[in-house]
Amino acid sequence: MVHLETMHSRMVLEEVEIYHVIPYSSF
Repeated sequence: MVHLETMHSRMVLEEVEIYHVIPYSSF
């Protein structure tokens, strides 16, 4: 369970980083 939660949180963090990078790269 802990491992799955860690993987899920990691995926969410990666998505958040992508959403933060896209607006800056669009400029």
